[in-house]
Amino acid sequence: MKKAAGNTVAAIAAGAVASLIAFGAAAQTWPDRTITIVVPFAAGGGADPVARTVAEGLQQAFGKPVVVDFRPGANGTIGAKIVAEAAPDGYTLLVTSQAPLVNVRFSKNVPYDPDKDLVPIAQLADAPYLLVASGKFGPSTLQELIEHAKQHPGDVNAGVSGLGGLSHLATVIFQEATGTELTPIPYDGVGERIADLMAGNIDISTGIGASGFLAGIQDGSIKPIAVLGETRLPELPDVQTSIELGYPEAVVSGWYVMAAPTGVSEEIIEKVNHAVVEYLNRPEVKERFIKFGNMVKTSSPGEAKALIDGESGVIKKIIDEGKFTIQ
Repeated sequence: MKKAAGNTVAAIAAGAVASLIAFGAAAQTWPDRTITIVVPFAAGGGADPVARTVAEGLQQAFGKPVVVDFRPGANGTIGAKIVAEAAPDGYTLLVTSQAPLVNVRFSKNVPYDPDKDLVPIAQLADAPYLLVASGKFGPSTLQELIEHAKQHPGDVNAGVSGLGGLSHLATVIFQEATGTELTPIPYDGVGERIADLMAGNIDISTGIGASGFLAGIQDGSIKPIAVLGETRLPELPDVQTSIELGYPEAVVSGWYVMAAPTGVSEEIIEKVNHAVVEYLNRPEVKERFIKFGNMVKTSSPGEAKALIDGESGVIKKIIDEGKFTIQ
């Protein structure tokens, strides 16, 4: 019996070694077929051009077809679940904004664990939020806005794209950083919110980048107040950041990352990271990103993980304090 048990253990060990050898060989020959990038949102949204550009870069780097598969629904969790449950062989990847990786961990009944089931590969882009005011609103600078809001607690109306969404989060973070109290006004659509801002029906609002506000800024019906990020926007080089203006905590941005199912080999992750970082940092690609409202910002896998963890910590704090709720 002891001999049989020993043989069984040896067989298991040999099988494990063989599997590791086969897995390593597969990683070395990767890719040898089509790669799929899953986007957990509808085509035409903000993640669309980011994912398509990344697909171009991977196809150029590896000489294999790369397809973009849009799987929208449930705030991005349907598409993210597909990737979380995919084989960890590097042929199914995820390109997403922060919601399916950060916000979902504060929701109920999420069909995957963003920490255990997905591994970050790289940050791809960053789009700082722009804080704007109606042209009919009195304050025209960040300091004037803060002083006015402190003198009139709750009287400043801030248009947001739904309670619990990213623009609502931006408003709450701004309040916390500046010691103000604003009243969020939820909208179903961006167009209606911008129209009300231009008409003076709401006082202020925020949005990813400047593209949605540019027409109103050009005709004076919207006033740019500050960029809630680390760098100024290329479209509005004279508009200062909240950091420059003395409010380093008032930083909010929309960002995109690439991830893979947990278990993908480090060798494949390094290959993908290197290809993506090299391609996105080409000058012509950076220019293309600016045109669709983003700025290229790449990272190592570890830095992408730190980004996710850091934002998760910020949201957890304000949720625990009862100041924000994920829908």
